[in-house]
Amino acid sequence: MANFVDPLRDIGRWLVTTASGAQHLIDSTDRDQAVTVTRLVRAPAAPTSAFWLQKLRRDERPVRVIEVAHADQGTMRDGIVVGGDMFLTLEPLDPDAAVTYRRTTPVVSIELQPLDGPGRDDG
Repeated sequence: MANFVDPLRDIGRWLVTTASGAQHLIDSTDRDQAVTVTRLVRAPAAPTSAFWLQKLRRDERPVRVIEVAHADQGTMRDGIVVGGDMFLTLEPLDPDAAVTYRRTTPVVSIELQPLDGPGRDDG
């Protein structure tokens, strides 16, 4: 398990889990393709969780990532860090938008995934 990753710089696939129980599969395995994030919809948050997982546009489908960051003492830094919220700048998910912004609850784990694992579309 990693404590930090920068998918726009590092090559790999990571399953990022947040405090709400949301899971995001980030894929940057092919430098000739855009980095993508897929928000996985699995079981709802634990009954003891203070968070409710809401349905978001394009759940379960890859979305192009423009930027990924975390806050470090009020300064935005590249990459994802355990313990910090993940800030994603994504391709526009609304026809009237220039980009889409998403912010997660604090990241609780970043797990490197096998390149041929679930969620991989080898076409």
